[in-house]
Amino acid sequence: MKKNILPAILLACLLSGFYKTHGQSAIVQGKIIDAETKETLVSVNIVEIDKNGRFITGATSDFNGNYVIKVTDVNNPLQVSFIGYKKQNFKVEGRTKIDIELEPEAISVEDVVVVGAKMGHDGFTQVRDRATSVQRIEFLDMKSVMSTTVEDMLQGRLGNVDITSISGDPGSGLNIRIRGTASLNAQNQPLIVVNGIPYDANLGGIDLASADIEKFGNLIDVSPEDIESIEVLKDAASTAVWGSRASNGVLMIKTKRGSKSKPIFEYTTKFSSSHEPKPIPMLDGAGYARLISEAYFNVSRNTFMATDNYKQIAFDPEWEEYYNYSQNTDWIKEITQVAYTQEHNFSVRGGGDKSKYNMSIGYNDEGGTTIGNNLKKLNLRSSLDYDLSTKLQFRSDIMFTRYDQENNYGGDVRGVAYRKMPNLSVYDRDTLGNHYGEYFTPVSTLQGNAQSVFNPVAYAKLGSQNQFRDNARALFTVRYLITPRIIYNSTVTLDIFDSKTSRFLPYKALGFELNNDISNRAVNTFSKQSSIYTINQLLYRPDLGEMHDLNFMTQFDTESSNSRYYSTESSQSASPFLTEPVNDKRLVSFGASLNEYRSMGLFFTGTYKYKDRYSLMLGAKYEGNSKFSKESRWGLFPTFSAFWRISEEPFMQNAKFINDLRLRISWGQSGNSPSQNYLYYNTYSAGTNIAYMDMQGVQPNGLELTNLKWETIDQLNPGISFTGHDNRLNIEIDYYTKKTLNLYLQGSGIPYHSGFGSLNRNDGEMENVGFEFLIDYTVVKRKDWSFNFNMNVSRNENKVIRLPDNYSLEYGNMLQNGNYKISVVPGQTLGGFFGYEYLGVYKSDADAIVRDKDGNPVYGFNLDEPLTMIMGGPSGYVFEGGDAKYKDQNYDGKIDELDLVYLGDLNPDFMGGAGTRLQYKGFIFNTFFYYKVGQKIINQTRMDTEKMYNFDNQSLATNWRWRREGDVTDMPRALYNTGYNWLGSDRFVEDGSYLRLKSISLSYVFNKKATEWLNIRDMKLFFTAYNLYTWTNYSGQDPDVAPPSRPDSLPKDYSKTPPGRKYMLGLNITF
Repeated sequence: MKKNILPAILLACLLSGFYKTHGQSAIVQGKIIDAETKETLVSVNIVEIDKNGRFITGATSDFNGNYVIKVTDVNNPLQVSFIGYKKQNFKVEGRTKIDIELEPEAISVEDVVVVGAKMGHDGFTQVRDRATSVQRIEFLDMKSVMSTTVEDMLQGRLGNVDITSISGDPGSGLNIRIRGTASLNAQNQPLIVVNGIPYDANLGGIDLASADIEKFGNLIDVSPEDIESIEVLKDAASTAVWGSRASNGVLMIKTKRGSKSKPIFEYTTKFSSSHEPKPIPMLDGAGYARLISEAYFNVSRNTFMATDNYKQIAFDPEWEEYYNYSQNTDWIKEITQVAYTQEHNFSVRGGGDKSKYNMSIGYNDEGGTTIGNNLKKLNLRSSLDYDLSTKLQFRSDIMFTRYDQENNYGGDVRGVAYRKMPNLSVYDRDTLGNHYGEYFTPVSTLQGNAQSVFNPVAYAKLGSQNQFRDNARALFTVRYLITPRIIYNSTVTLDIFDSKTSRFLPYKALGFELNNDISNRAVNTFSKQSSIYTINQLLYRPDLGEMHDLNFMTQFDTESSNSRYYSTESSQSASPFLTEPVNDKRLVSFGASLNEYRSMGLFFTGTYKYKDRYSLMLGAKYEGNSKFSKESRWGLFPTFSAFWRISEEPFMQNAKFINDLRLRISWGQSGNSPSQNYLYYNTYSAGTNIAYMDMQGVQPNGLELTNLKWETIDQLNPGISFTGHDNRLNIEIDYYTKKTLNLYLQGSGIPYHSGFGSLNRNDGEMENVGFEFLIDYTVVKRKDWSFNFNMNVSRNENKVIRLPDNYSLEYGNMLQNGNYKISVVPGQTLGGFFGYEYLGVYKSDADAIVRDKDGNPVYGFNLDEPLTMIMGGPSGYVFEGGDAKYKDQNYDGKIDELDLVYLGDLNPDFMGGAGTRLQYKGFIFNTFFYYKVGQKIINQTRMDTEKMYNFDNQSLATNWRWRREGDVTDMPRALYNTGYNWLGSDRFVEDGSYLRLKSISLSYVFNKKATEWLNIRDMKLFFTAYNLYTWTNYSGQDPDVAPPSRPDSLPKDYSKTPPGRKYMLGLNITF
């Protein structure tokens, strides 16, 4: 018996030690009530927490406030939490019945404001401790000026960030430049980052500068109502973590997230109308007929009546087509409409201690001011923040955007509307002048066939282009506190962009027979891109005492993307109702492509701050991507920044008006890669357009380029940051030099015996130098009213420093009408152009003579009469009275390329914006102005409507043309298909400086009495007007012209749909 007692005692001791170590399970129950009202509380959370802060088990109270929970360890505390009540922690301490009283906690209707240092979007650096050039916009302060698009709100508010739309049509492409153009042929667009991850809608290296929503949907994928703030990273030190794709700056968008509160519902609705500015006034039918007859007579001295086309402008009532050719049609007016837009956004946010959520849905239906254009957009977004424990956190973001966009089939509808004969009827009329709704679409007129000069109304309404696009993103982040000083973040993101575009042009749109190749033309294109991003961060902050602050961060990121594209086109289908390509009759073309891209990067940075006065950051990015061969795939790009907080020095303690004053400097390098893939491979093309001896062929696209390397952008940025007068005054000053090394050059000439005429390589340098000044001052801040003023001004100077000797970038035949010369040479500004100096019109034949530099006539050998001015080149055209007069710069009696002068460039001397905000009780009044000074624009529409060279309609200004000797005018005579009256000269180059009242808004926030009576929490009513007025000497519709996307293109205004004057009425309700 004794032998059995000893083992039993030992076992009891072991079990006692085990249960003492691991604890015992128990069942705890009780009731939960309100500590003030004593009412029972339903669905209260009760959770068991272990020593690491992890949630082990949980339960909720029932309809009677009762709960039952089984705890796995009686030593673990229980946590009780409920929205609107203070959280409680308590120990079980052997109890099996515990009744709980929760005390109410007042929570603001708005998102909870966290008191403490505001962090940047990188989550690593406090805003006040930045030594880099970063500008931040809080959207909470812009609620009353919310537009339907993000880019519309940002224009002019960010220093040296030039945002222009390709046109005013809904969903049109954007052109964004931060601190100028840094590359000739590589990427120039900034990187868009949404919630810490790049958001890429760039399909297969397509140039974004000429893109629509398919190719640049980054900003417009995010509803303005969902955005919390936007930061713009400009210098190399701030963008270094994002690698080569951020070499042209970064736009970081942070969306709203959940907060600890009861569910907060918010609904915003907006209704707007858009009105186009006045177009260029054009000739009416009679004026057009006189012009054509005169242009024809001035050349052949024969009347136009002798030609077969005369009847089309004769206004002969005996002709059976009289009513079709005797109208006064304003074609621009016919294709223009008042556009209406409606937008609805609904969101719900809230959460408790453990989880927080935000969900939103938005719908936008935007009409275009040009008929046949419309964009419908659906936005869905959700975010979830979930604390698995005090150490482990989980975050997710789900975004989905669906586009349904309608556009014209193709072609320049607005350009044709300017050119179209004004005496033609929109509708087909009978001999009595009646029409029955059928469009008048003659196959040909004196202007040419209907394929090039069509009926704009029929083309816009019968032809169609429908694009359906789905953009989806799923982002998941895990944050783990290894220790209080070491944090690990891991993020994985999947992006999918799926698009289908269907185009159809029925035979009735042009008037051709069914058997014509253009009739019933159908096109389908499909594209799909998927991208996977991963980011792994390790942050370490050792404890070195109060005077020292040291931070380290290491980031490893990867990207993998692929895109597919397929297109097919057919014509002559049996019926206009067969709008999809069918190949039973005629297959016009088909094609497909596949692109894949991968990148990998390692970033390390360390930041040291001493006494909150001195700070130094050192970092480097080591990156490689699949666009380069293995010989030059990897690049190392260092960076550093530092600041000196002068305001913390002892000698500044008496300057009480200063809250913060920092001198800062940053330097860094970043890589820039070509936009194309597979440059180091021998790639080939095949298709129906490549044939040899009636056999389909394959051709090489270029040489294998294994020696391509990174463009390196080297940027130095000193600056000053000042905050004063109780944080009411903020001033930022930056100066920068941004030099691009190893320029990526396309088309360097090589001997043709290689089989190719050119190759791509790295050589040359380009530089951007500029400054930025920003001031934001709350002049008055009282209980009932406040007044704020903000302004920014910036300047950027671009210059090509060096190019290889055998590399030439010259474009434009200056011996032909309508051309300007582009010459990219060292010392010149990228985007500059050359042309002739326009002096007016020769008054008579006797005036069109050669003169020397003193203005004296020049006589030929043994001639009694002065020499006559001629045009250089093979034409030898002799100038006469009424012809355009150009300055003979070298006085040789000949107008040719030796007479060219520099005419300017699109780069403004200064640009910026200024705004005010006045608040009195519930009323808020905002204004914002946007300006550019010193840019030069080629008014291409003016050239096209004043050249008087062919059968195109012309502007009313041509009524002041030269007609007979002695006429004093700057408008040359009309000459059909001859002469040089519209050479590229300063006649069509205009100063594009302007000041635009970008927005003016008035909003009213209803007081608490009104909202309580309506049983809601908050309500705001607002009215905003956009693009209300523009002060400019520019004669075109809109001086805000997008910069050229390539070095061989010019800053031309083609009068595409201009941004309209928009009036918006909105309502915001929170309940």
